[in-house]
Amino acid sequence: MNPNFEDGVGSFYRDTNIIALLALAVGLSPEDSPYKASASAIVSAAESASKVQSLADAKTTAADLKASFTGADGGDLAWTKVADLGPVMKKGLPNITTEIKRLGKNEKTLTRSGNLDKVIGSTATLAVIAQGCRPNVGDTLAPDEDAQWQEFCGRLYDAAMAANRAAVDLKDGSGTFDAFQAAHKEIEATCNTTCHAVFGGSVN
Repeated sequence: MNPNFEDGVGSFYRDTNIIALLALAVGLSPEDSPYKASASAIVSAAESASKVQSLADAKTTAADLKASFTGADGGDLAWTKVADLGPVMKKGLPNITTEIKRLGKNEKTLTRSGNLDKVIGSTATLAVIAQGCRPNVGDTLAPDEDAQWQEFCGRLYDAAMAANRAAVDLKDGSGTFDAFQAAHKEIEATCNTTCHAVFGGSVN
């Protein structure tokens, strides 16, 4: 962890908020996961960590978050607000979309060792962010425009899932790079809508 709290806290907020969303998705997924039983504990620990205001608290909550991955409190989960929008949209989403674009720039790079797995993970994370941020319209500059917010979140979710499926198909030999490129263009088209102009974002 960065010893200067102010220098490192932005990335800390980004990561803990995204972990909360991912844990929520794991907990609510019909598919099994080694972390499914711990999902509720992870969400709670990540939410606490995402609100720290000092280096000492960051260290304590980071340790609690690490421990939560082996916990099992059996708490109920639902697609409710578990993350702050600012760190996710301002730091998390740009990093993810940039990595997808960098690794998917051509077929040779995308199919290079490990890169397809990274893109599969990144597109899945992008879909989780789109789904998980649906309850966050109140954090935006247009809190009364829920219908439009849901539309934008839905478009990003669909685009991310299409790219994810295309990457999985390419990995197992049933897909093509052209199909992945087409799906990726939909992600870029979705991100280049008027979403930012209309909704802006909150500041953590």
